[in-house]
Amino acid sequence: MKYVYSRANDFGGSFDPAIFRAELAATDLPAVVDVGFTGDDAEIYFADALTAPQLATLAAAVASHDATPSVDDDPTVIVPTSKAFATNTVQSASTEYVLAPGMVVAPSPGTYLAMFTGTVSHDTKDRRVFMALAVSGVVVSSTERFFQRGQRESAAPFVVVDVVDVAEGQQVEGHWHTDNGTGSMHGRSLILSKVGN
Repeated sequence: MKYVYSRANDFGGSFDPAIFRAELAATDLPAVVDVGFTGDDAEIYFADALTAPQLATLAAAVASHDATPSVDDDPTVIVPTSKAFATNTVQSASTEYVLAPGMVVAPSPGTYLAMFTGTVSHDTKDRRVFMALAVSGVVVSSTERFFQRGQRESAAPFVVVDVVDVAEGQQVEGHWHTDNGTGSMHGRSLILSKVGN
């Protein structure tokens, strides 16, 4: 979870990320994933959303470095995002859906906007490569998309997007298969943004 604080005065040299992280570690806040400072913005990342008391603690810690908060002092919560990506080329001749290598994200339970994207190709004209989202091995049929190789177009980008519900212990996956012959998948990503509990 990312919290952004905008201040009236630039943080500038008054903020040392390592020192600030140590200050936060001395509080009852959960472990900080990352801290960033750009101009007059402080970006503090936690693995999960903070409770109201924890938000108050965080606000006090930030305010101690700048006595003149701006009207944007309250944190803007950016939806937590998880991502898997791979850049290697993989091939498959499977005519049944299989996991695209590396395309697995195991988030906390909740509702997510999921996006599976990349580039696919096929070695034979008129043959197809299919892509879809899956939750713990079960393909979400409404997300199925395909690329059909033409005379000249041997490869094409694809995007599969849907809202999926994830229960405790489940994972979101990117799957693929061909209708015949050998398909290839190149650079690819699976991105999840939490939109509900």
